[in-house]
Amino acid sequence: SVGSTCPGNSREVQLCDNPKCQGYEVATNYAERMCKVFRKASKRLGLLIKEIGKQPKYNKDRVDLACTIHCRMTKNGAWYAPVLELNDRPDISVHFPDGTWCHNDGDTDYFCRKNKCESSSRGARAEKVPDLGISNNALPSGGFAIPKEMEKYFTLNEDEVPLNDNPHPEENNEAKEDAWGVIDYINLP
Repeated sequence: SVGSTCPGNSREVQLCDNPKCQGYEVATNYAERMCKVFRKASKRLGLLIKEIGKQPKYNKDRVDLACTIHCRMTKNGAWYAPVLELNDRPDISVHFPDGTWCHNDGDTDYFCRKNKCESSSRGARAEKVPDLGISNNALPSGGFAIPKEMEKYFTLNEDEVPLNDNPHPEENNEAKEDAWGVIDYINLP
């Protein structure tokens, strides 16, 4: 901001928690609308999730959860966030917009900012979201499968508890080096 002596970029958002504000949408309605978009985005998601969305409760160990849209799963009633499926889609975000209310600790409101639920108090420390230990690239066979451990990482049970908290699964979807075959010649008849 103007006149600031703090180094680095500043980022300001104007918050509105009044339904009379232009463009105001409650988190549940936004999540449901986005779950409809997610289902249409891929065949897998069309089968995996319903058009029922929610904003999970705040989790101090996973500060991204309350800012990530979760959709009801079709088979077991759990809640799933299609982060890996839609990671390369710049036109679709699996996160709530910056400025979305996500928590209150009794004294302070928290809001989504850069996909994390952060305290609105000045000088509050932002928690880090871990990097995922998984390759999100296509395999040599041309297919792509999300390892079950990672699917569980993005799935919450009925009580909104993650089924897995390990962002570094044993099965990391990385292809072995010898699986990549390079044919740099042509057989002539």
